[in-house]
Amino acid sequence: MKVRETKIIEKLIHYCYENNLRYAVEVPFFLSKIDLVSLDQRNNEVIAIEAKVSNWHRAIQQATSYTLCADRVYLALWHEFAHRVDIRLLERYGIGLLSVDGKVEILQHAQKSQGFNKELMKKIKNFVYYNN
Repeated sequence: MKVRETKIIEKLIHYCYENNLRYAVEVPFFLSKIDLVSLDQRNNEVIAIEAKVSNWHRAIQQATSYTLCADRVYLALWHEFAHRVDIRLLERYGIGLLSVDGKVEILQHAQKSQGFNKELMKKIKNFVYYNN
């Protein structure tokens, strides 16, 4: 069975719904889009997620820039490929790892971003609030 990125996004949406997280998909960020952004209303944290079926190298390239607008950043990979990720590289950038199958499993917790831009984060939060 060939898995598409949209299936991973569907599972992430379900995860957000189950955990009472506000979310938005395809969130504009400069000239690209963040696959999914969730907002945890309990602690007001913005979580950006880059979803890929298997290409984790490309996902890291994209996700590192999301630390400018999110408190935490995760890669979400289809479970068959999540074990291939170099965890040391994720740790270096503070990025977390999610394995997605019938459920979403946190394999590596993301570190709190230190260099975020308050104005960018505000725009992202507004997008999540008003495009739900």
